[in-house]
Amino acid sequence: MMSDKKVKFAVFADLHAEIMHDGLKRLEKILQASRDADVDFVIHCGDFCYPIGADVCNCPEERRPVNVHNAHKRLKAEDAREILQTYNSFEKPTYHVSGNHEFDFASVDDIVKVYGMPAAYYSFHVKGWHFIVLDNNYIKTADGQYEHYDHAHYFYQDLPYLPPEQLAWLENELTKTDEPAVIFSHAPLFNYDYCVKNHYEVAEIIKRAKARGKKVRMCINGHVHVDDLDEIDGVLYYNCNSASNMWVDRFSGKRYCEKTEEKYPNLRYVIPFQKPTYAIVSLDEEGVSVQGMTGRYVQPGPKIVGWKSKISPSVKSWSKKWK
Repeated sequence: MMSDKKVKFAVFADLHAEIMHDGLKRLEKILQASRDADVDFVIHCGDFCYPIGADVCNCPEERRPVNVHNAHKRLKAEDAREILQTYNSFEKPTYHVSGNHEFDFASVDDIVKVYGMPAAYYSFHVKGWHFIVLDNNYIKTADGQYEHYDHAHYFYQDLPYLPPEQLAWLENELTKTDEPAVIFSHAPLFNYDYCVKNHYEVAEIIKRAKARGKKVRMCINGHVHVDDLDEIDGVLYYNCNSASNMWVDRFSGKRYCEKTEEKYPNLRYVIPFQKPTYAIVSLDEEGVSVQGMTGRYVQPGPKIVGWKSKISPSVKSWSKKWK
């Protein structure tokens, strides 16, 4: 792919350092791979860590999922301090996308501040490309209002959504520059498992932008812990695999020592990947290529525990020409 508008970045998602005992080591390996690939920047697609600890939870105790129940008051801000410092001090620019679990024990203002984000949703420009970061962490209330997730009050609500003001902002972002665009979010922006419920509104915005000549090339998300690619109306929708595991919501086997599993009790509810998964993405005016990697499960794996849903500890390599 030959072009003046060549940009390369590393993307990963769902590190879940609050679950994994080796979150820092996984992050360090991703950053080393990013260094070796000489990327222009690194970005994660949410569910990174609990950056301010796990003290305050607004979800009633009887409605808390097991992961939130186990983490409550057990994990402290200092548990994530080194992970945040390591990521934010990387020699190339690093960017955050907020996931739903960032708000298990925090508010949006907390996350923006501690992550050092310019805002909950924002954009940036690199080498002639327009990168847009969305914040889809909103519930829709019974009276039709939109509320941001806050200290786990969102569980068992109508979610996730992008509120009208953010959709208007997105449309403006896709209007004010002629640069080709890539959109990042935590949840999928198309009809997929656990997707943004008003994804059809995003599709209409993209359709209008393309009618005006805007080149909306890709939407990249995390959240679903799978490696998958779809193409809809000439736009690529890329599910970025979890850097760590698949959550199975039930006991999946003993894998680590008593001390480790006592400190990280949610390890028993995941099928961990032996090494972190991530993608190195290269873009230019002609197309995109993804450099993936092959991984394995920490045993017992999904077949042994009877998990049949779509899951892979790897990231496929692939290339596409823009349409």
